[in-house]
Amino acid sequence: MVAGRYGRYLRLGELLGLQRPRAAEGRAEPSDAYASEHLFIVVQQASELLLRQVLLDLGSAVEHLESARPELVAATRRVERATAVIAQLTGQLALLWQVPQRQLAGLRCRVGAIGAGHSEQVTRLLEVMGLAGTPSPLEAALLRLLRRRPCDVDGVPELARSMKQLALAMWSWQARHAELAGRGLHSDGTGGIPLMRSRLRIAFPRLPDLERWH
Repeated sequence: MVAGRYGRYLRLGELLGLQRPRAAEGRAEPSDAYASEHLFIVVQQASELLLRQVLLDLGSAVEHLESARPELVAATRRVERATAVIAQLTGQLALLWQVPQRQLAGLRCRVGAIGAGHSEQVTRLLEVMGLAGTPSPLEAALLRLLRRRPCDVDGVPELARSMKQLALAMWSWQARHAELAGRGLHSDGTGGIPLMRSRLRIAFPRLPDLERWH
């Protein structure tokens, strides 16, 4: 059956068994808290899968720039796809507003710290974007390429514009997390909204120069 092949290919049996809200522990029937925690888990797990895709695409973009025959068009496409995925990540965060605040408090009691700052992939993405105190490998790869071949590289302005859109998408995603911190979500008690907003920066500071590259 097609449906059977579909389910096996996506391993839906395993995937749909990975949501195990702790609100159900010791209860005979699912509760409202169970349903809300289930939504929280679904959003967070989906976010982690999408983050993996972003990291794959940005890693591929770096490889295209560092290859013996650099491919800026391919790198641009990977950056554009990563930007689209981050926009999706930002949009799906709105679903977490459907979790009542009192249930968020209960979730924090059961699980502990639930902020995105505890995600290893978020940490890695901040590093790739140059927002973790070290240079962005993507921006660095492009700058190295231009130093090696300053006169015969086509597509630099297009890639720079794509990276600018990526930087803006990343900023929007971080800003949405800062909003959610006001509800006790994506906050670990280390300062909430003021701290998260203080960390908001636009990635790739050299982009204005690269957009004018000829």
